[in-house]
Amino acid sequence: MMARAARWIADAWKTTLVRNSVFLLGTSISNSLLGYGYWIMAARIYPAGSMGSAAAAVSMMLLTATIANLGIYTTFVHQLPRSGGAGAWSSTLTAGLLIGTLASVVAGPLGAIVFAVISPHSGIYYANPVYIVAFTAGTVGTVVSMLLDYAWIAERQADKTLIWNTVFSVVKIPLLALPFIVNVGAEGILLTWAGAQVFACVGEFVQLRRRLHYRLVFTGVVSRSRSLLKYFAQHHLNNLGGMVPVLLLPVIVAVRLTPRDAAYFYAAWRVGVFFFTFANSTSGSLFAEGAHDPASMPRKIRSSARLIAAALVPMCIAVVLAGGYVLGAFGAGYRDHARSLLTLLVITAFPEAVVSIYKSVLRVQDRVVAASGLSWLIALLAIIASWILLPPMGITGVGWAWLFAQSTGALVVGADVARRRRVAVRPAT
Repeated sequence: MMARAARWIADAWKTTLVRNSVFLLGTSISNSLLGYGYWIMAARIYPAGSMGSAAAAVSMMLLTATIANLGIYTTFVHQLPRSGGAGAWSSTLTAGLLIGTLASVVAGPLGAIVFAVISPHSGIYYANPVYIVAFTAGTVGTVVSMLLDYAWIAERQADKTLIWNTVFSVVKIPLLALPFIVNVGAEGILLTWAGAQVFACVGEFVQLRRRLHYRLVFTGVVSRSRSLLKYFAQHHLNNLGGMVPVLLLPVIVAVRLTPRDAAYFYAAWRVGVFFFTFANSTSGSLFAEGAHDPASMPRKIRSSARLIAAALVPMCIAVVLAGGYVLGAFGAGYRDHARSLLTLLVITAFPEAVVSIYKSVLRVQDRVVAASGLSWLIALLAIIASWILLPPMGITGVGWAWLFAQSTGALVVGADVARRRRVAVRPAT
């Protein structure tokens, strides 16, 4: 029995789908566990109000970066394998990096000002130069890091993504304890994020040039950028639909409730979102595999589903049973206020996995508009329901809103699969 299991694991490891899925899953686990430690340390150093304000500001910064990347990173997965030749590959990557960097430099200060205006009780002011610089640097670093990560994923070398995300997550933890960062309050958390992100980006860029023989090719970049624009718009709309609710909900909690509530919410949200990454990591690898070999999708979908279930089921059971201890690491207040929310988020991981896999299938089939429609349906349902439920139910209202939105999305997936099967069978009948 053990020998058969060992052979199965060895055979599975030979496939790029499983290997890259495991590395992407490892990236998610590394980011989540080290991020868990990072926010626990922040909760111990900073008051709950400052941590809540900083958590909301970080979410706004990540949302700004998601908007500023313009869909370039998923376009890389779709286009880099088809670019043909080292020169065209480098030209495509250079065009994406230049566009993403310029967009994030513009978007960073704007996002910082918007957050300061809509959250006047957060204690963060747009006139504070430390806040503007930290927010902008974090936005630029996040965009560049995301683009470099997806260049590795497009070439099915997700182990490098694991390495550099781990570097980022490790470096930012000790920065929290620096006295000059603690003294500036919530802005100090943004500074740790920005500093660690820039450090990891430099290292990742150097390794990309060495391992993939990337060259800064500026010849033909303008024409290459024009040819990529049509892909940017399609993929960006889908990316935003998936990321907007994840990053906007902590901001909505800070606006609708208080910074202290935002801190309690963000602790549970960080732990709960970890379970969504199981499906997202595998789906990202599935998309990359489909871009290289679309004909293998049915078999790889089944492999992806088994991989997600094997990881998700035992972890979810463990957190439902021991969620109070997980949140208690932040402090007693976090355990008392956020346990119900965490349970709802863990349950939601299952319909979210169905939606995540199906969106990868739609992208491989070039049904990007359908994938975007599904993403935005879930996003709007989650945002609207959260806005309505937060005042009467507190932060638990977001959990019910998220479960409702993802379950609706899974039902839509089921209906679309059934419809396409009926269409496929009808001519033969």
